[in-house]
Amino acid sequence: MSRQTPLLAKDIIVGKALPFSVYGADNTLLLAKGQVVSERIREALLRNGVRPAYRPEEQSEPEQERIEVPETCPLQAFRNAYARVAGSTRVGFRMSRDDRGESYTAWVIGTHEQRGLMLSAPMSRDNSLVAMADGQTWIFRAFHGTAAFRFSGIVRKVMFDPIPYFHLQLPPTIDMRHVRQRPRAQVCLPAAITLNEPQQGDVLDGVICDLSSCGLRLALKQSDVLQKQHSLHIRFSVPLLEKSHDIQATAKVMALYGAADQRHPGIHLHGLRLTPCSEFEQMILHAYVQERLVDELDAIWKILAGSNGKPGAQESQAAA
Repeated sequence: MSRQTPLLAKDIIVGKALPFSVYGADNTLLLAKGQVVSERIREALLRNGVRPAYRPEEQSEPEQERIEVPETCPLQAFRNAYARVAGSTRVGFRMSRDDRGESYTAWVIGTHEQRGLMLSAPMSRDNSLVAMADGQTWIFRAFHGTAAFRFSGIVRKVMFDPIPYFHLQLPPTIDMRHVRQRPRAQVCLPAAITLNEPQQGDVLDGVICDLSSCGLRLALKQSDVLQKQHSLHIRFSVPLLEKSHDIQATAKVMALYGAADQRHPGIHLHGLRLTPCSEFEQMILHAYVQERLVDELDAIWKILAGSNGKPGAQESQAAA
């Protein structure tokens, strides 16, 4: 991680565009360069923000010292990023202007009456805000438990104070498809993989980024890519009831997703079918997944599924 310098009051002027991006102490972007600053935002940035001493996209003065940023192991960087998301129990949507357009992530930060949500403003790959306008219609997609949701929502109001976010009006009906037989939750668990073939005894380090009692998605360094139908042993631990439970299972690679996360091009994702060694381990996995799902915002599920008999989700044919 690069060195960080504290912000000075003279660096941020109310009503003016931010001359550089401001980050939190954990290197999380708080506000991107070019955004107009309000008094409230200025106070929050001065209180919580720092400015890395060097970022390639922001260095303009030749006399500024270049500080080398040490390389991070791709798998560790992937694990750090997914740990922040999995640990925050946030509900996210992928949103795009149309079915073929680029998609962005928006996180649910609240709900309001009359079937509405409040979501964080989407960010592009360079950490700049995606252009949005009141009245626009966007396509939203999400997974929860065993179901996938898709709907077209109207942006009612774009806000920038105290943070960039927007109000979303949900449609009367939402398409919901059951895509999994058993619930799956987003997680971030380190795993050790032992290959059955062709070289017994080889151990790979991986990260489990979603999990059910019968399957998971596994992240590996690009150099450790597995082949479809490859059999293996996998070991990992799950926290449940204030205890750590070790899981040992056999697995088979059922899907190859490649470098599906554009933020981590050195990481390849694999879909695995899982067979726990004992019925007790299967019950532990099921309980852990259920706990993770309960920790997420249950209100979002109720809104999308149309609970209490109100118009809501319109189910389509379940997928195998």
